[in-house]
Amino acid sequence: MATKRYTGNALAVAQVASGSIDSVDGTPANNTFTVTIGGVAVSVPGNTSASQTAIDLVAALNDSAHPYFTAVTWANPSAGNITATADVAGVPFEAALTETGAGSGAVTGFSNDTDCAGPAVLDSPGNYSDGSVPANGDTLIFADSDQDVAYNLDGLSGVGLAALIVEQTYTGLLGLPASSFATNAAPATSPDDSVPEYRATYLTIGAELIEIGDHNAVNIPNGARRLKIDNNEAGLSQTIIYNTAPVGIDANLPAVRLLANHAGADVEIRAAAGGVGFAVENAAEAATFGDLTVADESGAARVFVGAGVTFTNWVQHSGRHVVRSAAAITAAEVEGGELVLRGDQAVTTLTINAGSVRAENEPSAGNALGTVNLNGGALSGLGSSIARVWGTVNHEGGRLERDSSHVTISTYTPPTGRGAIDVARA
Repeated sequence: MATKRYTGNALAVAQVASGSIDSVDGTPANNTFTVTIGGVAVSVPGNTSASQTAIDLVAALNDSAHPYFTAVTWANPSAGNITATADVAGVPFEAALTETGAGSGAVTGFSNDTDCAGPAVLDSPGNYSDGSVPANGDTLIFADSDQDVAYNLDGLSGVGLAALIVEQTYTGLLGLPASSFATNAAPATSPDDSVPEYRATYLTIGAELIEIGDHNAVNIPNGARRLKIDNNEAGLSQTIIYNTAPVGIDANLPAVRLLANHAGADVEIRAAAGGVGFAVENAAEAATFGDLTVADESGAARVFVGAGVTFTNWVQHSGRHVVRSAAAITAAEVEGGELVLRGDQAVTTLTINAGSVRAENEPSAGNALGTVNLNGGALSGLGSSIARVWGTVNHEGGRLERDSSHVTISTYTPPTGRGAIDVARA
């Protein structure tokens, strides 16, 4: 099992892919021949021969003004054949050649004659300290570099690492924004904001352990302002976030964004001034995690959990966090800071010892809060006017606020300790 560092030393190579139109139907218009990139299609009907149809399709491809197609040069080097060459070395494309219709036409889909390579291409062997891509059981380290990693981010998705370590000295951009199309070998340079990114935007890899932002020196570097990781580990995993960049590079999004797909994918956040997001980039994102713990005592941490996330337990010690969930949260414990619960979710057991909770969550069925143990701090139900039910509220201390026309408490146990305050608004 090897330890590898990402060096970004691979030479930039332009991707070249080729396919062919092999035949057309006796009635050529019975077939349509299409090249698709990122869900956008350029098509032509069959013509008098496979050769002429390929000429027609190449002409249509070169005439397209869509950014996905203008990033590629299309050619017809010989009868029936189509080649696609990336305009920028080190920037890949993903194109499909297909045939549809009632006729008997046939194609051979695109395959690479020359693979894309370059400093920002994850699966280029030249980017690793030993000249080979990571394999199962390896440890991969990003450190002491500002090299962006942006392309073929799912190229190692079948690898299961022992550990993925992103030190605070790594100050490059790892991942792509979903909202704009990267066209440059330095992906942050001149993206096309007119269309979204269609290629993978998260580094997708399995890892039993992920460590982010650790640093063993007095002067603390800024870290990565975009760090997107999809941990597809099939078993238990632990992610520890020691630190993040002070602010993310993508407007209105946290510096660190995570996905996973296992109920044993636990995450502990020790500092996160630049924010940590779980499936927050768009409404279609979904993820499964285990326990999410915000151990940061500084109060600077910001954590956001998207509506497509399923996880088990939540614990926080400080900071301000917004949590949605695709399924019921088994237990949430608040020891400080502010927690805002929103969306169509339920919390089975909520314990508040200090800090505050704004319970604006509105499940479509069942209790919004099952059992509440209010031992200190504050619980407010004033943020939403949707009718909902809190099951059992054990009020030992702290402040309780609710609008009784919107929040119904099924069973209420009043405080016995001195100094507890119960504020109910009718």
